[in-house]
Amino acid sequence: MISGKNFLSLKELYIGETAEIVYIDRNIPLAKKLRDMGVREGVLIELISFDPLLNKKVVLKVADSYLAFDAEIAEFIRVRPIRSWYNFYKEQAFYDSLTGCLNKNAASLVLPAEYEKVTNIKIPLSIILIDIDDFKKINDLYGHAFGDRVLSELGSMLRKNVRRTDIVFRWGGEEFLILMKGLNVESSYVVTERLRECAQCLDIPPHGKVIKISAGVDGVPPYVPMNELIERVDKALYAAKSRGKNRVCTFFWKMSHEAT
Repeated sequence: MISGKNFLSLKELYIGETAEIVYIDRNIPLAKKLRDMGVREGVLIELISFDPLLNKKVVLKVADSYLAFDAEIAEFIRVRPIRSWYNFYKEQAFYDSLTGCLNKNAASLVLPAEYEKVTNIKIPLSIILIDIDDFKKINDLYGHAFGDRVLSELGSMLRKNVRRTDIVFRWGGEEFLILMKGLNVESSYVVTERLRECAQCLDIPPHGKVIKISAGVDGVPPYVPMNELIERVDKALYAAKSRGKNRVCTFFWKMSHEAT
């Protein structure tokens, strides 16, 4: 297998990123079938979804066709990214320099586009909304400069602890939103609990472990409009706050407890 800093394995692409296939390992199963399907060297593809946790499938768009095959095969396909949506939006001033995340202006463009894709091909999508608990108190006690360091460290941690294909936005103030394509609510809840634990472990000199976060999680299917999905995840976050903070709630958890 070839290697090189300009080449990535297929599974390392961002969701929605286009790339040129430069190499397919001929020793892997299905190598010939992939080529017969149009997945061959020199072809431009778009990564639609990569789902190692659920049905272990990767979905590609080749020309006007959508192709699905076992996700483990992606390890043996090398690609050269052509244009990353992340770099595009960064260049267009949709990038938050403090946290390293895309900003809310980028979200207003990315969320509808990504949502349209998942509803067309019927794959799961989840949204996580995260808020730093008692952030005003952190600013009041330690100053706004330290508060900025808290935001920066949390943004960096979130980006490092999700899949490369997930999208992290600074939603506003001390809130972050994460878009996860190909993961259902149950899997995203597990991921969010891990992020919550990682946040508690962040040690930021000179004041140490000061971060705790609350989060709301929701997703599709069943498919509802994107604005409704955002409202639901916001309500789930509110439920986490009202239950004592430093916890994760899903929208349907909130609804079931309200019914009770």
